[in-house]
Amino acid sequence: MINTGDSSADSGESPLKESRTLTQITDQRALSIEILILFAVLYAVQGVVVSYFLTFNGRYMRNDIFTSGTGLMPLSVKQVGWSQTLATLPLAIKFIFGVLADKVNLLGMGHRIPYILLGLMLQGLGLFGLSFINPAAQLGLFTLVATTAVTGLCFYDVACDAFAVQVTPRGDRNRVQGILQASRFISTAICGLAFGYLWQETAVPGRGVLWVCGLLPVPAMIYALTIPEPKRVTNGNGGFKWGALQIFSKRSLWALLFFSVIYAIVSFGVESVLVFWFAVPILAFSEKSLGLQSLGRNCGRAIGAVIQARLSHRVGRRGLVAVGLAGLSATTFLFGLVFGPVTAMLVGIGFGVFVGWLDALACSMAMDEADNEWPATSYALIMAFQNLGTLGSGLMASLADDLGYRSAFLIAAAFNLVAIAALVWVTREKQGRSEDKIWSV
Repeated sequence: MINTGDSSADSGESPLKESRTLTQITDQRALSIEILILFAVLYAVQGVVVSYFLTFNGRYMRNDIFTSGTGLMPLSVKQVGWSQTLATLPLAIKFIFGVLADKVNLLGMGHRIPYILLGLMLQGLGLFGLSFINPAAQLGLFTLVATTAVTGLCFYDVACDAFAVQVTPRGDRNRVQGILQASRFISTAICGLAFGYLWQETAVPGRGVLWVCGLLPVPAMIYALTIPEPKRVTNGNGGFKWGALQIFSKRSLWALLFFSVIYAIVSFGVESVLVFWFAVPILAFSEKSLGLQSLGRNCGRAIGAVIQARLSHRVGRRGLVAVGLAGLSATTFLFGLVFGPVTAMLVGIGFGVFVGWLDALACSMAMDEADNEWPATSYALIMAFQNLGTLGSGLMASLADDLGYRSAFLIAAAFNLVAIAALVWVTREKQGRSEDKIWSV
């Protein structure tokens, strides 16, 4: 639902100009669908990065072709894990990109669409550029270029999220987040399956996958050019006054931050080491099998996001958080007990359901906590805590290297249960429907 109500008083428009604007926006539902498609497309492009980094990056960096006959030593699991952590750290400081998007009208084109275009371009160039670097010989450069790709993701992600906060009524946010999270997870699943089949199709295994990753943002860029820039409506005070920081005075926000940081570290860390766990002699999954496993986990994510959204009007948020955390701990522990593709798939689907459940829930709660005047900044500040989950890659890789995979899964499952302490400050109320005054397009 897009609000095309009266904003002329805030923006200084004349009645004649307002009339023309309202005449132009005659099909409110059609415009809403177009914008929802944009959000879904951008989340789907995020799925490209998620699929590559979580499922295939470790296999690519440790490829024997980079060390065979060169005298170089293969990268260790710990080196790959911390390289991936560094590359994804921009996700943890996304609020900086949010401040920029809220404050700076880029090239006079706006606060949302130009940042979306810039981000998509950086992501594509970064992923394409990785294909020309030997990670075993130039680990620092590989990490830097990977960081560039993730930085691009941050630009269009904060702009997309702010756009969504601006135009989505509070009562519709769970539904919208369910759609967006499902779009990302379905994209991740499809990419994981496709990448597994493409892996051996180039002289350097995996290079063709990176080429495809570099090209996939292009259709999203073309579609983004067809979407109108949302109006910038403020209280007229001009500069940024750090009012967005007032959101941190709410106990409900601190509860969200506490449980989301913990579950994010666990879920990201577990999934980042699966590529190595599935390579141990007792399992020894091929790249095609890795793609199928990714398909199962991400289909589970899509299912979990949708189920959570459907239940949000019937079950209080405290119950939703408790179920999500308990399920994530149980499936994390079970990963250490898998003994073949079938058991790995069953556990993976369950794991995906609860990760998708918690992701969609945390995002919808973050939308409610965001400041409506500085949506990119405040929302990105909130999500920065959840994106500390990128630390999980290095931490889980270190645990797996030092203690073994089964012990690492057990420790992660136990640590995740600590997040249940947040339930004290999580509201019991259900997500009811309400009519909010929101920004127009």
